[in-house]
Amino acid sequence: MLSVAHLNEMAAIAAEVSNPVSYESELFRVIDGVVGAEVAFFKRDGMPGPVVRGLDAAWLAEVERSLFDCRHEMLDLLAVARREGGVAVDLDVLGIRALERKRYYQALMKPTGGRCGAFLPVWWRGQCLTVLVLGRDRAFRPRELERLQRLAPTLQLCELSRRASIPANSASGPRMAPALTSAEREVLSYLHLGYSNAQIASARGNAERTVRNQLSSAYAKLGVGTRAEAVAVWAELDDAG
Repeated sequence: MLSVAHLNEMAAIAAEVSNPVSYESELFRVIDGVVGAEVAFFKRDGMPGPVVRGLDAAWLAEVERSLFDCRHEMLDLLAVARREGGVAVDLDVLGIRALERKRYYQALMKPTGGRCGAFLPVWWRGQCLTVLVLGRDRAFRPRELERLQRLAPTLQLCELSRRASIPANSASGPRMAPALTSAEREVLSYLHLGYSNAQIASARGNAERTVRNQLSSAYAKLGVGTRAEAVAVWAELDDAG
């Protein structure tokens, strides 16, 4: 059951633990007390983060590069979660036949007997900071999904706190963030996740022309001319905090 104690413990972890492996391991321990799962991982840049429970670490290291290609398979799930303001369960969104064809399901879920996964994206100012994914061999109950939704604000604070505690590696200091609008930040976040202009427009409920204009404005502020450059600079700004 989700309690104030759980939320306080998560906040303490974020404040005290900056190492990604320890940080995620500790969060998983608390989340297990709220909603159990056979497979759990945080998705970072399309791949699972440094901690993945339920999978062989050596095997995961071998296939990690190919898992990067799975990021496109998760875009529809993240869009559904965003529209509904919370959690998306892949089995409910895709159906069993479509789910079984997904590479991430074959690589991450099937080896552990997973039946479905709950995707909880953590957003801040239109930017997707990370995605918590919990895999189960049984269906998620509505009450469990409600608990996950209630975790989102605390996970947001945890991620922001952890990032703020990471010192800048550059001797000259981090790149200064330009004055991007919230809409520009959001489209850049989608761009970073691999969305096309059409997919961004669909996810945000905008015309594709609007997305192109917002990206053009963001490119000018970032001082870049291509999508690849925009993604690289946005990732640098993201890592800087």
